[in-house]
Amino acid sequence: MTGEVVYARILDGETLWLAVRGPGSLTVHGPGGSRPVDTETRPDPDGPLLSARLDVAALLAEGDGPAALTFDLDGTPLAWEKEPLPGPTKVPATRDGRWQLRVGAADGQLRVLRAALDEAVVVEHVVTGSDDDAVELRLRLTGEAELVSLDGDQVLGAVPVAPDGTSLLTATSLPPGRLAVRQGGVTLPVVRRQRDLKRPNYAVALPSVPGRRLQWQPDGQLVLAEEPA
Repeated sequence: MTGEVVYARILDGETLWLAVRGPGSLTVHGPGGSRPVDTETRPDPDGPLLSARLDVAALLAEGDGPAALTFDLDGTPLAWEKEPLPGPTKVPATRDGRWQLRVGAADGQLRVLRAALDEAVVVEHVVTGSDDDAVELRLRLTGEAELVSLDGDQVLGAVPVAPDGTSLLTATSLPPGRLAVRQGGVTLPVVRRQRDLKRPNYAVALPSVPGRRLQWQPDGQLVLAEEPA
């Protein structure tokens, strides 16, 4: 027998909003052990609901690999078999950019799962340059580096990134390709600060240069595409 979960969502990348059919005592189990969960009882036509808001990112802060949280109500595991809510958004990464948390299930029971994200360079802002034929990227990094255009692993072109993280793109500076930063022998993808949209290219307008346009990919990576004729 399992407890009934009415609502379980991570909306901000770090916090679980949870509603469980009560009454009872809710417990969470994770890498740091087990602990009771503070809840509020709310009225509902089908019976009282226990609502809770948990900082699951903090509960999963230990360790470097995949990890999970499980839950029970008075010793009974919480059931969960629902699909993610439809809509244009998805769960963003944690604020430090290291982890992706999601609500999932194993054997029909509720889990909060943590997976490591690949290292990346975050775009702080994209603005039109001092003239309309250039775009300035501000990247979250320090020290000299190169902004490169890639086709797979092949480098198609490169432009410098200043020590303050800025790089200027013009119509001829880079050929179309996936953008990445090369620094100290390491090449990392360039990504959105908030990777919370399923189709960011349709929701976030970016400036362009003649013959080239910047686009966000569904995984949050930035590409330089050829402008259609």
